[in-house]
Amino acid sequence: MKSKTIYFIRFFEPVEGKTEYFFSTISSIFNRFDSTVIGYAKQTIYQKSLSVGESFGTKKCVIKKENMN
Repeated sequence: MKSKTIYFIRFFEPVEGKTEYFFSTISSIFNRFDSTVIGYAKQTIYQKSLSVGESFGTKKCVIKKENMN
């Protein structure tokens, strides 16, 4: 069975009452939050080209690409 890639976001301060969110695509992140909430523009995150297991931080959150089995 093929595993699905997800993007895990952990905000340093609660956003809409939560600090952790899961998304299936980068675009879906920006359908929910705008770049001022994330701390980077969508194109910047695409340019990071994260591999599974890698993460990077902004001033507002950490974004990690993971496999979901």
